[in-house]
Amino acid sequence: MAQPIVSIIIASYNCAAYIAETIGSALAQSLKDIEIIVVDDGSTDDTPRIVSAFGAPVRLLTQPNSGVCVARNRGIREARGRYICLMDHDDYWFPDKLENQVRMLEYHPEAGVVYSAFTLWYRDEKHNRFPDPATLNE
Repeated sequence: MAQPIVSIIIASYNCAAYIAETIGSALAQSLKDIEIIVVDDGSTDDTPRIVSAFGAPVRLLTQPNSGVCVARNRGIREARGRYICLMDHDDYWFPDKLENQVRMLEYHPEAGVVYSAFTLWYRDEKHNRFPDPATLNE
């Protein structure tokens, strides 16, 4: 299998409420040469089932609960990408995030890290859903 440009590592623990939205936003990236590795850190909710439903575009690794750092490090060890990107299990990315970040890394090869600002985004408890991403200010 060819080396992807970016390996997205998602350490997850009991995040059934958010994980599908998170993975969906990773899959919707304009940069398509990616791999997504979810390391489930011993979840006791439906997180592994939800992740498994995505199938081949997403690789699920499971382990006993060991903490987020152990889970991230396991994902990094399994990664094949030229770049590593850590994504929290409750994050949502705008579609051009990775493309912009990779462009900056390639334009500035002296840089070791690239990052971006963030917006806090909460689930509407009354309707049990997130606001439509189109309503967020990029």
